[in-house]
Amino acid sequence: MIAGGVGIIPFLSVLRWFRNIRPKNKVTLFWANKSIEDIFAVSELKEMTRDLSLAIIHAISREKDAEKYFQAEYPGIQYMSA
Repeated sequence: MIAGGVGIIPFLSVLRWFRNIRPKNKVTLFWANKSIEDIFAVSELKEMTRDLSLAIIHAISREKDAEKYFQAEYPGIQYMSA
């Protein structure tokens, strides 16, 4: 899945559906935003990485060191400067 900014909305619906049906597939979400503040539904996405085989890669275009946002308790979520 590839989303930019608020274009994540349809993908959130799909991920919520996946969480309900528990499929066996692996999903990788690439989500581009300008800043870390533009990322929303953070708590829900964190929980989804625990419930699903889901990896999220946040590409942040206005951050020089986006990797500093990495949280070891959520290894399925990565940050990169775009």
